Amino acid sequence: MSDTVNANFDLNPTDGLDISRLKNEMNSYQQWMDEKTDDAYRIAEIARGKNLDYKPFVEIPRAADLAGRTEKLLVEYLGEYEVADDIRKMLAKHDRETTSMLMAQSVARGFRDQGHDLVTAIDVGLRVGLAILTEAVLVAPLEGISEVRLLNNLDGSQFVSVHFAGPIRAAGGTAQALAVLIADMIRIELNVGRYQPTDPEVERVKEEFGLYRGNLQYRPTPEEIDEIVRACPVMINGESTERIECAGYGNVRNIDEARIRGGVLLVIGEGMCLKAPKIRKHTERMKISGWEFITKFAEKDKKDDDDEKVKFKSRLIEPITKFMNDIIAG
Repeated sequence: MSDTVNANFDLNPTDGLDISRLKNEMNSYQQWMDEKTDDAYRIAEIARGKNLDYKPFVEIPRAADLAGRTEKLLVEYLGEYEVADDIRKMLAKHDRETTSMLMAQSVARGFRDQGHDLVTAIDVGLRVGLAILTEAVLVAPLEGISEVRLLNNLDGSQFVSVHFAGPIRAAGGTAQALAVLIADMIRIELNVGRYQPTDPEVERVKEEFGLYRGNLQYRPTPEEIDEIVRACPVMINGESTERIECAGYGNVRNIDEARIRGGVLLVIGEGMCLKAPKIRKHTERMKISGWEFITKFAEKDKKDDDDEKVKFKSRLIEPITKFMNDIIAG
């Protein structure tokens, strides 16, 4: 009996299948799909050529892979600068997250060498990195970052300020956190100074967290906010997204308005705090200095998990609504 059972477990699920025929059928199906897509685009181009629509051409570009999607998604920013082949080569050697960081640096340096200003080089490089992180299927690289600025510290040195907007939520915590790391890697590549926040700038972020009534997966303590804002090499900035205004620190240098900046809170709370282990993995592997502070948050998550294991676990499973509260359904 046992020999029969063992024999059954040794069976190859592909035995008896004509693998060569199946591969040919799959290739034929893919070719058929490509041909039908060509026909659909051809018909659409003829229809658009009649000038009965707002645009005389088909607005949805075609792309075969991540590299192609990235280039087509960011064509407004890249212009004639081609990145698809470089992305494919890097993806053959590295994982997607590492590729996003290296490509961001490469594109920023390439734009700078072509004579573009620092702000443009940083902005485009960051968007390319974020597009690769999100597989170029989300709106985050376009609308999740409203702009990038070069601002001045009190000593006159320049630093990078990344302005995040509400749509950055769609990118997820990992992409939010790594976007900050990518911005810092570009800053280092282009020899831009570190961010040196003043006390009012730090207190402004604390006040915003206290006033924010939206849902966050994690709300850092004032001490954690203080440590992240002071230690982060780039400024996590953003446009106003809420009607509530900060009364105590409404008028602060380097911050445009008194209203709450939702993108800042998302990136710090759900990105920097919750995804600290992911950031630490890359900073240690790539030997990026200036991110030692993130170790405390990465180890905090591990400690919390260990504490949770020793607690008594009830059989009653409480519903967790924070992940679904912001979803519109009907």
